[in-house]
Amino acid sequence: MICTKKTAYALLSMLFILSAQRVTPEDIHDKNTKSPILQNNASETNEAVFGFGILKRIPGLWSGPVFSSTPAGSFKTWYVDFRPVSPGQVSQYSTLDAQTLNYISFFIVKYGDALKVAMRTEGVFQNKGCVTYEVADTVRESEGYYRFSDFRAGEKRAYTEFKFRENEFTMEVYTSKFRKVFPLQLHSRWSAARGDRAAAAEAISYFRFPHR
Repeated sequence: MICTKKTAYALLSMLFILSAQRVTPEDIHDKNTKSPILQNNASETNEAVFGFGILKRIPGLWSGPVFSSTPAGSFKTWYVDFRPVSPGQVSQYSTLDAQTLNYISFFIVKYGDALKVAMRTEGVFQNKGCVTYEVADTVRESEGYYRFSDFRAGEKRAYTEFKFRENEFTMEVYTSKFRKVFPLQLHSRWSAARGDRAAAAEAISYFRFPHR
């Protein structure tokens, strides 16, 4: 998501706020240590995590055109490298041009009484940006469909749809423009094709990604 509401500098302290809790290599190989993020429990399975399938689909290199209704404009090609940063978190940082930065991270949270995949996005344009936290609310694994909506206001404020098909996916972001418009309007669309998965293979193997 690319939007212009707060300065990027005010948001830097929020970037990957989970990193303070991130599992270290020593933790990964210590069978007696539980990740503070993932809260492993031997009686639970990965399939109990709502939206878990997207963690399997997303790692790797992706590229494709971006339509954007924001001041940043559209882009002919956006190149993204999604790699695991812990057993249950995968992230990317990219520059679309000299003025536009983007961060996306998927991770597992306990939301209400359920474990779900959540999504953090941060778009920065001309040193102004905004952060959005969304949690999976609609999943159709067999179709490769995942929808994430705002943590508090749900789909009434913002939501993001992912539609996977073989080695391609489409990401569409919808916004209420800070609750100013309804129904929500298309904020951006990225049509991505997989370029390579080998670049993420080492991190996938090292973290045994994905698991809780």
